[in-house]
Amino acid sequence: MLNHSWQTKLQDLLAPTIERHRRRVAIMGVGNEFNGDDAVGIHVVRGLRQLIGERNDILLVEACHAPENCTGLITRFQPDTVIIIDAAHMDKPAGTIDWIDAGGIDQQTPSTHSIPLSILVDYLVQETQCQAAVIGIQAGQTDEFTDLTEEVQTSATCLAEHLAEIL
Repeated sequence: MLNHSWQTKLQDLLAPTIERHRRRVAIMGVGNEFNGDDAVGIHVVRGLRQLIGERNDILLVEACHAPENCTGLITRFQPDTVIIIDAAHMDKPAGTIDWIDAGGIDQQTPSTHSIPLSILVDYLVQETQCQAAVIGIQAGQTDEFTDLTEEVQTSATCLAEHLAEIL
């Protein structure tokens, strides 16, 4: 979790929306909640929901392992910004949070999704004219029927708290 550049990039992404006073932000947590750290995106969304509650300007989506099933919900919401949070394979210590650039989405996010995240991001940007970002959290283990590791749980809490502060 030593890399804090994701915080700056997240702040920069959301700042223009805040300045326009029209904040419609969709945050999508992706992963399989039965596969250990692969569920981190879902845990971030759940933690964020506890911190900020339900709001008209923020859509929190537990997309699980088939995020394409949530595209209708997001396109109807018409967000300015979509943030996708997922477990990642970045060859970094477990729990490291990092910004995943568009070119690295499919190489760094697990292949447990029905479609590549790059296609999902492209579709959402085309349909809603939104800005989109993917934030990855390095998984420690993704064995079936296990819980989040302590490092990844700590990072999920950190990311949820940081998002709550910004939003």
